[in-house]
Amino acid sequence: MGINISKHSTGLKQLLLLCLYRATLSFAYVKGVVPTYSYMGFSANKDTIIGIVCWFLFVILAIRLITIKQEGEFTFSKSVVYTLFLMIYTPFSVAISYGMYNIQFFIANNIYWFVMIFFLAIKSRRRLKPIPRFLLGRVKIGEKFITVFGIASLILILFISWRYTGFRINLSILNVYDLRSEARNFNMPVLLRYMFGWTRIVNSICLCISLIRGKKIMSCIYFLNQLLSFGIDGMKSSLFIMIVEIVIYILYRNKAYKNEYNLLSIGFNIISIGSLVELLFFKTKWLVYLVLYRMEFLPVNISSNFFDFFTHNVPDYFRSSFLRYFGFNSPYDNINYMISSVYSGHNTNANNGLISDAITNMGYPGIVIMPIVLVLFFRYFDRCSQGINKYLVLTLSIYCAMTFSNMFFLPNLLTGGWLIAIVVVLIIDREQTQHKIQEIRG
Repeated sequence: MGINISKHSTGLKQLLLLCLYRATLSFAYVKGVVPTYSYMGFSANKDTIIGIVCWFLFVILAIRLITIKQEGEFTFSKSVVYTLFLMIYTPFSVAISYGMYNIQFFIANNIYWFVMIFFLAIKSRRRLKPIPRFLLGRVKIGEKFITVFGIASLILILFISWRYTGFRINLSILNVYDLRSEARNFNMPVLLRYMFGWTRIVNSICLCISLIRGKKIMSCIYFLNQLLSFGIDGMKSSLFIMIVEIVIYILYRNKAYKNEYNLLSIGFNIISIGSLVELLFFKTKWLVYLVLYRMEFLPVNISSNFFDFFTHNVPDYFRSSFLRYFGFNSPYDNINYMISSVYSGHNTNANNGLISDAITNMGYPGIVIMPIVLVLFFRYFDRCSQGINKYLVLTLSIYCAMTFSNMFFLPNLLTGGWLIAIVVVLIIDREQTQHKIQEIRG
Protein backbone atom coordinates (compact mmCIF):
# COMPACT_ATOMS: atom_id res chain seq x y z
CA MET A 1 0.00 0.00 0.00
CA GLY A 2 1.43 3.37 -1.02
CA ILE A 3 1.70 6.35 1.30
CA ASN A 4 0.33 9.68 0.13
CA ILE A 5 3.33 11.86 1.05
CA SER A 6 1.69 15.00 -0.29
CA LYS A 7 -1.36 14.47 1.93
CA HIS A 8 0.76 13.89 5.04
CA SER A 9 2.93 16.91 4.22
CA THR A 10 -0.15 19.12 3.84
CA GLY A 11 -1.55 17.83 7.11
CA LEU A 12 1.72 18.58 8.91
CA LYS A 13 1.77 22.13 7.54
CA GLN A 14 -1.78 22.68 8.69
CA LEU A 15 -0.98 21.34 12.16
CA LEU A 16 2.02 23.66 12.39
CA LEU A 17 -0.18 26.61 11.39
CA LEU A 18 -2.65 25.74 14.14
CA CYS A 19 0.12 25.34 16.73
CA LEU A 20 1.70 28.64 15.65
CA TYR A 21 -1.67 30.34 16.09
CA ARG A 22 -2.12 28.94 19.59
CA ALA A 23 1.42 29.93 20.59
CA THR A 24 1.10 33.51 19.31
CA LEU A 25 -2.39 33.79 20.81
CA SER A 26 -0.87 32.83 24.18
CA PHE A 27 1.62 35.70 23.92
CA ALA A 28 -1.13 38.10 22.85
CA TYR A 29 -3.24 36.97 25.80
CA VAL A 30 -0.47 37.58 28.32
CA LYS A 31 0.81 40.83 26.78
CA GLY A 32 -2.49 42.35 25.66
CA VAL A 33 -5.66 40.81 27.06
CA VAL A 34 -4.61 40.28 30.68
CA PRO A 35 -3.08 43.74 31.35
CA THR A 36 -6.07 45.46 29.71
CA TYR A 37 -8.91 43.35 31.07
CA SER A 38 -7.66 42.12 34.43
CA TYR A 39 -10.66 43.94 35.98
CA MET A 40 -12.84 41.41 34.12
CA GLY A 41 -11.05 38.58 35.92
CA PHE A 42 -8.52 37.66 33.22
CA SER A 43 -5.30 36.39 34.77
CA ALA A 44 -2.02 34.80 33.74
CA ASN A 45 -1.16 32.34 36.50
CA LYS A 46 0.76 29.78 34.49
CA ASP A 47 0.32 26.17 35.59
CA THR A 48 2.87 23.92 33.87
CA ILE A 49 0.94 20.67 34.29
CA ILE A 50 -2.37 22.17 33.14
CA GLY A 51 -0.52 23.91 30.31
CA ILE A 52 0.91 20.60 29.04
CA VAL A 53 -2.50 18.89 29.28
CA CYS A 54 -4.13 21.76 27.35
CA TRP A 55 -1.51 21.58 24.61
CA PHE A 56 -1.96 17.80 24.38
CA LEU A 57 -5.76 18.06 24.05
CA PHE A 58 -5.40 20.90 21.55
CA VAL A 59 -3.10 18.83 19.34
CA ILE A 60 -5.36 15.77 19.54
CA LEU A 61 -8.41 17.76 18.42
CA ALA A 62 -6.41 19.65 15.80
CA ILE A 63 -5.14 16.41 14.24
CA ARG A 64 -8.66 14.98 14.17
CA LEU A 65 -9.98 18.12 12.49
CA ILE A 66 -7.22 18.00 9.89
CA THR A 67 -7.93 14.36 9.06
CA ILE A 68 -11.67 15.12 8.76
CA LYS A 69 -11.13 17.89 6.24
CA GLN A 70 -8.68 15.77 4.25
CA GLU A 71 -11.35 13.09 3.86
CA GLY A 72 -13.50 14.28 0.98
CA GLU A 73 -14.20 17.75 -0.34
CA PHE A 74 -14.56 21.15 1.27
CA THR A 75 -17.95 21.48 3.01
CA PHE A 76 -19.85 24.00 5.08
CA SER A 77 -19.89 21.80 8.20
CA LYS A 78 -16.14 21.21 8.22
CA SER A 79 -15.46 24.90 7.66
CA VAL A 80 -17.83 26.01 10.46
CA VAL A 81 -16.35 23.65 13.03
CA TYR A 82 -12.81 24.53 11.91
CA THR A 83 -13.58 28.25 12.31
CA LEU A 84 -15.18 27.70 15.71
CA PHE A 85 -12.12 25.70 16.76
CA LEU A 86 -9.91 28.69 15.91
CA MET A 87 -12.29 31.30 17.29
CA ILE A 88 -13.56 29.65 20.49
CA TYR A 89 -11.75 26.45 21.47
CA THR A 90 -8.22 27.81 20.97
CA PRO A 91 -8.70 30.88 23.22
CA PHE A 92 -10.39 28.59 25.76
CA SER A 93 -7.33 26.32 25.64
CA VAL A 94 -5.05 29.32 26.15
CA ALA A 95 -7.05 30.88 29.01
CA ILE A 96 -7.49 27.61 30.91
CA SER A 97 -3.75 26.96 30.73
CA TYR A 98 -3.18 30.27 32.54
CA GLY A 99 -5.35 29.40 35.52
CA MET A 100 -8.69 30.70 34.27
CA TYR A 101 -11.88 28.82 35.16
CA ASN A 102 -12.43 25.73 37.28
CA ILE A 103 -11.83 22.06 36.60
CA GLN A 104 -15.53 21.34 36.01
CA PHE A 105 -15.70 23.84 33.14
CA PHE A 106 -12.38 22.53 31.80
CA ILE A 107 -13.69 18.96 31.66
CA ALA A 108 -17.18 19.85 30.40
CA ASN A 109 -15.99 22.09 27.57
CA ASN A 110 -13.44 19.54 26.39
CA ILE A 111 -16.14 16.84 26.38
CA TYR A 112 -18.37 19.19 24.36
CA TRP A 113 -15.65 19.73 21.74
CA PHE A 114 -14.60 16.08 21.59
CA VAL A 115 -18.22 15.09 20.92
CA MET A 116 -18.63 17.77 18.25
CA ILE A 117 -15.44 16.96 16.35
CA PHE A 118 -15.66 13.18 16.54
CA PHE A 119 -19.36 13.15 15.65
CA LEU A 120 -18.53 15.38 12.68
CA ALA A 121 -15.94 12.79 11.67
CA ILE A 122 -18.61 10.08 11.72
CA LYS A 123 -21.19 12.11 9.79
CA SER A 124 -18.65 13.32 7.22
CA ARG A 125 -18.07 9.75 6.05
CA ARG A 126 -21.68 9.48 4.85
CA ARG A 127 -22.59 10.56 1.34
CA LEU A 128 -24.94 13.49 0.96
CA LYS A 129 -28.26 12.80 -0.74
CA PRO A 130 -29.03 14.56 -4.04
CA ILE A 131 -30.53 18.02 -3.71
CA PRO A 132 -33.84 18.91 -5.38
CA ARG A 133 -33.84 21.47 -8.22
CA PHE A 134 -37.09 23.01 -9.32
CA LEU A 135 -37.52 23.51 -13.06
CA LEU A 136 -40.37 24.83 -15.19
CA GLY A 137 -39.58 23.42 -18.60
CA ARG A 138 -35.93 24.43 -19.03
CA VAL A 139 -36.12 27.47 -16.76
CA LYS A 140 -34.59 27.27 -13.26
CA ILE A 141 -37.39 29.16 -11.55
CA GLY A 142 -35.81 28.99 -8.10
CA GLU A 143 -32.95 31.28 -9.11
CA LYS A 144 -35.43 34.02 -9.96
CA PHE A 145 -36.43 34.25 -6.32
CA ILE A 146 -32.90 35.28 -5.27
CA THR A 147 -33.65 38.71 -6.68
CA VAL A 148 -36.94 38.78 -4.79
CA PHE A 149 -35.20 37.99 -1.49
CA GLY A 150 -32.54 40.62 -2.18
CA ILE A 151 -34.99 43.37 -3.06
CA ALA A 152 -37.14 42.52 -0.01
CA SER A 153 -34.04 42.81 2.18
CA LEU A 154 -33.14 46.17 0.64
CA ILE A 155 -36.64 47.60 1.08
CA LEU A 156 -36.93 46.37 4.67
CA ILE A 157 -33.63 47.86 5.80
CA LEU A 158 -34.36 51.13 3.99
CA PHE A 159 -37.75 51.35 5.72
CA ILE A 160 -36.39 50.54 9.21
CA SER A 161 -33.45 52.90 8.75
CA TRP A 162 -35.76 55.71 7.60
CA ARG A 163 -38.43 55.06 10.24
CA TYR A 164 -36.19 54.68 13.29
CA THR A 165 -32.81 56.31 12.54
CA GLY A 166 -33.34 58.74 9.66
CA PHE A 167 -31.03 56.83 7.28
CA ARG A 168 -28.14 56.87 9.76
CA ILE A 169 -24.80 55.53 8.53
CA ASN A 170 -22.48 54.86 11.44
CA LEU A 171 -18.79 54.16 10.73
CA SER A 172 -17.60 54.11 14.35
CA ILE A 173 -17.11 50.87 16.25
CA LEU A 174 -16.78 52.63 19.60
CA ASN A 175 -20.45 53.50 20.06
CA VAL A 176 -22.03 50.15 19.17
CA TYR A 177 -23.41 49.59 22.67
CA ASP A 178 -25.16 52.95 22.57
CA LEU A 179 -26.73 51.98 19.24
CA ARG A 180 -27.84 48.61 20.63
CA SER A 181 -29.35 50.24 23.69
CA GLU A 182 -31.22 52.65 21.45
CA ALA A 183 -32.41 49.84 19.16
CA ARG A 184 -33.86 47.91 22.12
CA ASN A 185 -36.16 50.84 22.79
CA PHE A 186 -37.47 51.07 19.22
CA ASN A 187 -41.24 50.64 19.17
CA MET A 188 -40.85 47.99 16.48
CA PRO A 189 -43.41 45.21 15.92
CA VAL A 190 -42.16 41.73 16.82
CA LEU A 191 -42.50 40.41 13.27
CA LEU A 192 -40.54 43.37 11.93
CA ARG A 193 -37.73 42.65 14.42
CA TYR A 194 -37.57 39.05 13.23
CA MET A 195 -37.51 40.12 9.60
CA PHE A 196 -34.77 42.65 10.30
CA GLY A 197 -32.67 39.84 11.79
CA TRP A 198 -33.18 37.83 8.60
CA THR A 199 -31.95 40.67 6.39
CA ARG A 200 -28.41 40.37 7.74
CA ILE A 201 -27.86 36.92 6.31
CA VAL A 202 -29.92 37.50 3.15
CA ASN A 203 -27.97 40.70 2.45
CA SER A 204 -24.68 38.85 3.00
CA ILE A 205 -25.66 36.08 0.56
CA CYS A 206 -26.81 38.56 -2.07
CA LEU A 207 -23.59 40.58 -1.72
CA CYS A 208 -21.55 37.41 -2.27
CA ILE A 209 -23.58 36.40 -5.32
CA SER A 210 -23.32 39.91 -6.80
CA LEU A 211 -19.55 39.90 -6.34
CA ILE A 212 -19.20 36.43 -7.89
CA ARG A 213 -21.23 37.43 -10.94
CA GLY A 214 -19.49 40.76 -11.43
CA LYS A 215 -22.58 42.88 -10.70
CA LYS A 216 -20.74 45.96 -9.48
CA ILE A 217 -23.75 48.23 -9.04
CA MET A 218 -25.72 45.63 -7.06
CA SER A 219 -22.61 44.88 -4.99
CA CYS A 220 -22.37 48.57 -4.06
CA ILE A 221 -26.08 48.68 -3.22
CA TYR A 222 -25.86 45.66 -0.90
CA PHE A 223 -22.68 47.13 0.63
CA LEU A 224 -24.45 50.40 1.44
CA ASN A 225 -27.48 48.50 2.70
CA GLN A 226 -25.30 46.57 5.12
CA LEU A 227 -23.87 49.87 6.38
CA LEU A 228 -27.41 51.08 7.00
CA SER A 229 -28.12 47.85 8.88
CA PHE A 230 -25.07 48.43 11.08
CA GLY A 231 -26.26 51.99 11.72
CA ILE A 232 -29.61 50.71 13.00
CA ASP A 233 -28.49 48.48 15.87
CA GLY A 234 -24.67 48.54 15.90
CA MET A 235 -24.29 44.77 15.44
CA LYS A 236 -20.58 44.32 14.68
CA SER A 237 -21.29 41.09 12.83
CA SER A 238 -23.00 43.15 10.09
CA LEU A 239 -19.83 45.15 9.53
CA PHE A 240 -17.32 42.37 10.14
CA ILE A 241 -18.85 39.82 7.78
CA MET A 242 -19.04 42.43 5.03
CA ILE A 243 -15.31 43.13 5.39
CA VAL A 244 -14.57 39.39 5.42
CA GLU A 245 -16.66 38.85 2.29
CA ILE A 246 -14.82 41.55 0.36
CA VAL A 247 -11.33 40.46 1.48
CA ILE A 248 -11.95 36.77 0.70
CA TYR A 249 -13.55 37.68 -2.63
CA ILE A 250 -10.45 39.66 -3.66
CA LEU A 251 -8.31 36.63 -2.80
CA TYR A 252 -10.77 34.30 -4.55
CA ARG A 253 -10.90 36.41 -7.73
CA ASN A 254 -7.11 36.59 -7.92
CA LYS A 255 -6.75 32.87 -7.11
CA ALA A 256 -4.57 33.80 -4.15
CA TYR A 257 -5.44 30.65 -2.20
CA LYS A 258 -6.05 27.01 -3.04
CA ASN A 259 -7.01 25.64 0.37
CA GLU A 260 -9.88 27.26 2.26
CA TYR A 261 -8.79 25.80 5.61
CA ASN A 262 -5.25 27.15 5.22
CA LEU A 263 -6.77 30.54 4.47
CA LEU A 264 -8.63 30.41 7.79
CA SER A 265 -5.51 29.33 9.70
CA ILE A 266 -3.35 31.99 8.08
CA GLY A 267 -6.02 34.64 8.68
CA PHE A 268 -6.20 33.91 12.40
CA ASN A 269 -2.38 33.81 12.57
CA ILE A 270 -2.21 37.23 10.94
CA ILE A 271 -4.59 38.60 13.58
CA SER A 272 -2.69 37.12 16.55
CA ILE A 273 0.76 38.03 15.21
CA GLY A 274 -0.52 41.43 14.10
CA SER A 275 -1.81 42.13 17.61
CA LEU A 276 1.66 41.36 19.00
CA VAL A 277 3.32 43.65 16.46
CA GLU A 278 0.81 46.37 17.31
CA LEU A 279 1.41 45.93 21.06
CA LEU A 280 5.21 45.89 20.85
CA PHE A 281 5.91 48.48 18.16
CA PHE A 282 2.89 50.79 18.00
CA LYS A 283 1.85 50.57 21.67
CA THR A 284 -1.83 50.31 20.68
CA LYS A 285 -4.38 47.55 21.23
CA TRP A 286 -6.99 47.80 18.49
CA LEU A 287 -6.70 44.16 17.38
CA VAL A 288 -6.77 43.04 21.00
CA TYR A 289 -9.91 45.08 21.65
CA LEU A 290 -11.80 44.43 18.43
CA VAL A 291 -10.91 40.80 17.71
CA LEU A 292 -9.00 38.90 20.39
CA TYR A 293 -11.02 40.16 23.34
CA ARG A 294 -14.44 40.82 21.82
CA MET A 295 -14.65 37.84 19.46
CA GLU A 296 -12.52 35.21 21.18
CA PHE A 297 -11.73 35.56 24.88
CA LEU A 298 -14.90 37.38 25.99
CA PRO A 299 -17.27 34.72 24.54
CA VAL A 300 -15.27 32.04 26.38
CA ASN A 301 -15.46 34.05 29.59
CA ILE A 302 -19.21 34.55 29.23
CA SER A 303 -19.70 30.83 28.56
CA SER A 304 -17.91 30.08 31.86
CA ASN A 305 -20.41 32.39 33.59
CA PHE A 306 -23.35 30.53 32.05
CA PHE A 307 -21.78 27.23 33.05
CA ASP A 308 -21.20 28.37 36.63
CA PHE A 309 -24.72 29.70 37.06
CA PHE A 310 -26.63 26.79 35.56
CA THR A 311 -24.58 24.14 37.34
CA HIS A 312 -25.59 25.77 40.62
CA ASN A 313 -29.17 26.58 39.61
CA VAL A 314 -31.91 24.69 37.80
CA PRO A 315 -31.54 24.78 33.98
CA ASP A 316 -34.11 26.68 31.94
CA TYR A 317 -35.10 23.62 29.86
CA PHE A 318 -36.22 25.81 26.93
CA ARG A 319 -38.91 27.49 29.05
CA SER A 320 -37.66 30.90 27.90
CA SER A 321 -37.63 29.60 24.34
CA PHE A 322 -40.34 27.77 22.37
CA LEU A 323 -41.95 26.13 25.44
CA ARG A 324 -43.26 29.48 26.61
CA TYR A 325 -45.79 29.29 23.77
CA PHE A 326 -47.14 26.09 25.37
CA GLY A 327 -47.76 27.67 28.76
CA PHE A 328 -44.43 26.91 30.45
CA ASN A 329 -43.02 29.69 32.61
CA SER A 330 -39.30 30.22 33.08
CA PRO A 331 -37.94 31.01 36.56
CA TYR A 332 -35.61 33.49 34.88
CA ASP A 333 -36.40 36.88 33.39
CA ASN A 334 -34.20 37.53 30.32
CA ILE A 335 -31.34 35.09 30.92
CA ASN A 336 -28.65 36.99 28.98
CA TYR A 337 -29.15 40.20 30.95
CA MET A 338 -29.40 38.23 34.20
CA ILE A 339 -26.02 36.58 33.62
CA SER A 340 -24.45 39.95 32.83
CA SER A 341 -25.92 41.49 35.96
CA VAL A 342 -24.83 38.63 38.22
CA TYR A 343 -21.23 38.32 36.96
CA SER A 344 -20.30 41.81 35.78
CA GLY A 345 -22.79 44.06 37.54
CA HIS A 346 -23.80 45.65 34.22
CA ASN A 347 -27.18 45.68 32.50
CA THR A 348 -25.88 44.42 29.15
CA ASN A 349 -26.71 41.52 26.86
CA ALA A 350 -24.38 38.60 27.68
CA ASN A 351 -25.28 36.79 24.48
CA ASN A 352 -23.51 33.47 24.01
CA GLY A 353 -23.85 30.06 22.39
CA LEU A 354 -22.34 26.56 22.17
CA ILE A 355 -21.78 25.16 25.70
CA SER A 356 -23.78 28.03 27.22
CA ASP A 357 -26.79 26.91 25.20
CA ALA A 358 -26.20 23.29 26.21
CA ILE A 359 -25.92 23.87 29.95
CA THR A 360 -28.69 26.50 30.08
CA ASN A 361 -31.36 24.44 28.32
CA MET A 362 -30.41 20.85 29.08
CA GLY A 363 -28.03 20.82 32.03
CA TYR A 364 -25.19 18.31 31.99
CA PRO A 365 -26.79 16.04 29.33
CA GLY A 366 -26.69 19.00 26.95
CA ILE A 367 -22.90 18.85 26.90
CA VAL A 368 -23.24 15.69 24.80
CA ILE A 369 -26.59 16.33 23.09
CA MET A 370 -26.16 19.89 21.79
CA PRO A 371 -22.91 19.40 19.83
CA ILE A 372 -24.60 16.45 18.09
CA VAL A 373 -27.60 18.67 17.25
CA LEU A 374 -25.28 21.35 15.85
CA VAL A 375 -23.40 18.87 13.66
CA LEU A 376 -26.67 17.46 12.33
CA PHE A 377 -27.78 20.97 11.37
CA PHE A 378 -24.41 21.76 9.77
CA ARG A 379 -24.57 18.53 7.76
CA TYR A 380 -28.10 19.33 6.62
CA PHE A 381 -26.78 22.68 5.42
CA ASP A 382 -24.06 20.72 3.60
CA ARG A 383 -26.78 19.00 1.63
CA CYS A 384 -28.53 22.27 0.84
CA SER A 385 -25.31 24.02 -0.22
CA GLN A 386 -23.57 21.23 -2.14
CA GLY A 387 -22.41 22.38 -5.53
CA ILE A 388 -22.64 26.15 -4.95
CA ASN A 389 -19.62 28.42 -5.23
CA LYS A 390 -16.95 27.66 -2.61
CA TYR A 391 -16.40 31.34 -1.90
CA LEU A 392 -20.03 31.65 -0.82
CA VAL A 393 -19.81 28.49 1.29
CA LEU A 394 -16.67 29.78 3.03
CA THR A 395 -18.11 33.20 3.86
CA LEU A 396 -21.37 31.63 5.08
CA SER A 397 -19.44 29.26 7.33
CA ILE A 398 -17.50 32.14 8.90
CA TYR A 399 -20.74 34.05 9.48
CA CYS A 400 -22.30 30.90 10.94
CA ALA A 401 -19.39 30.48 13.37
CA MET A 402 -19.81 34.10 14.48
CA THR A 403 -23.55 33.78 15.08
CA PHE A 404 -23.50 30.35 16.75
CA SER A 405 -20.77 31.46 19.16
CA ASN A 406 -22.99 34.37 20.24
CA MET A 407 -26.53 33.00 20.15
CA PHE A 408 -28.42 29.90 21.23
CA PHE A 409 -29.29 27.33 18.57
CA LEU A 410 -33.08 27.81 18.32
CA PRO A 411 -32.99 31.64 18.27
CA ASN A 412 -30.27 31.37 15.62
CA LEU A 413 -32.59 29.41 13.37
CA LEU A 414 -35.38 31.97 13.57
CA THR A 415 -34.02 35.33 14.72
CA GLY A 416 -30.59 34.73 13.24
CA GLY A 417 -32.12 33.85 9.89
CA TRP A 418 -30.58 30.41 9.29
CA LEU A 419 -33.93 28.88 8.32
CA ILE A 420 -34.27 31.60 5.70
CA ALA A 421 -30.66 30.95 4.65
CA ILE A 422 -31.53 27.31 3.94
CA VAL A 423 -34.31 28.39 1.58
CA VAL A 424 -32.10 30.95 -0.18
CA VAL A 425 -29.17 28.54 -0.56
CA LEU A 426 -31.43 25.83 -1.97
CA ILE A 427 -32.49 28.02 -4.90
CA ILE A 428 -29.01 29.23 -5.88
CA ASP A 429 -27.68 27.81 -9.15
CA ARG A 430 -25.19 24.98 -8.68
CA GLU A 431 -21.73 25.68 -10.06
CA GLN A 432 -20.20 22.23 -9.58
CA THR A 433 -21.72 19.78 -12.04
CA GLN A 434 -20.30 16.68 -10.38
CA HIS A 435 -23.06 16.81 -7.79
CA LYS A 436 -26.10 14.71 -8.49
CA ILE A 437 -29.25 16.77 -8.92
CA GLN A 438 -32.79 15.57 -8.50
CA GLU A 439 -34.78 17.58 -11.03
CA ILE A 440 -38.42 18.28 -10.19
CA ARG A 441 -40.16 19.60 -13.29
CA GLY A 442 -43.43 21.47 -13.53
